[in-house]
Order: sequence, then C-alpha cells, then structure tokens
Amino acid sequence: MTAVGRIWKNSGKLADGREIIYFDESPGLGRADIPDSRDLAPIPSDSGLPESGFRWDPLVREWVVIAAQRQDRTFLPPPEACPLCPSAPGRPTEIPAADYDVVVFENRFPSLRGAGHAGGAGGAGGAGRLPNAAGQSQIAGHCRGCDRLHVRLAGQGGVQR
Repeated sequence: MTAVGRIWKNSGKLADGREIIYFDESPGLGRADIPDSRDLAPIPSDSGLPESGFRWDPLVREWVVIAAQRQDRTFLPPPEACPLCPSAPGRPTEIPAADYDVVVFENRFPSLRGAGHAGGAGGAGGAGRLPNAAGQSQIAGHCRGCDRLHVRLAGQGGVQR
C-alpha cells in the first residue's frame, strides 16, 4: 500500500492474472486483497492471440481497427449484469470488492494487441497495457457533485492509464 497525500493505492490480481489497482480515501480497507472468484482462463501472451492492427478501408476512406480477438467481449450487457459494478454475492464482476472509491484495471478485451509495426500497405499494429477505470462504485462520465478528494482520486486513477 502506498500513499500520495490523502490517497491510498493498493494493487491486486484478477482471476486471469490482470492487475487491479484501488485508489481509496482511507488506508487499510483491504479491497485489493479480496480474491476474484470468477473462473477465468489466464490471459495468453500476445504471441498466443491474433495480432490486431489498422487497415485502410477504401469505402469510408479511413483507417479502421481489425481486432479478431474481441469477438467474445462483453457488449452492452443489461444493467443487472454490469461488469463495472462492484461484486455482490452470486454476481461476481470485474471488480471483486463490494465497494470502491476509484479502481483501475487492465482491459480484458483490448482493441490493439500485438507486436506493433510501422504503417504501410499491410497496416499498423499496436501494443501496450490498456486499462479501464471506474469511480465511486458507480459508472459516471462526469464528476458533478464530486468533492475535491474524489476528483483527485479519479485523477490519480487516470495517471495509471
């Protein structure tokens, strides 16, 4: 656990090996120690997945992302199956803790994955660690009503991205 001002940072591992980082306004909450109870296969190395990249689409006259490895991703789940809500008994999610202030975790289905290479006729690849972030045990696109500490927590989570 590390502290930056009044912000406490703890990290743990999800069932498939991805990192999850909690940013809390109080020390010793133990959220990162809560095990992920989901039965997930480990994320394979980049060499075990199809490489994603960009390809030129002449119909729309722009570069588009080709990411075959995202075919099984979660897409528009109903509210009761939201993967970004805190876990509850009988409903495990991406966030094992029952509550959090701000959390950052690695994206389970990144669009760009692979060795990456410069553009050219074959397109361009991508690489990197691509995390998701959520705050205040709710998914919000803005901080209307957030106090200064929660804005700082969200800022620290964004720095981790």
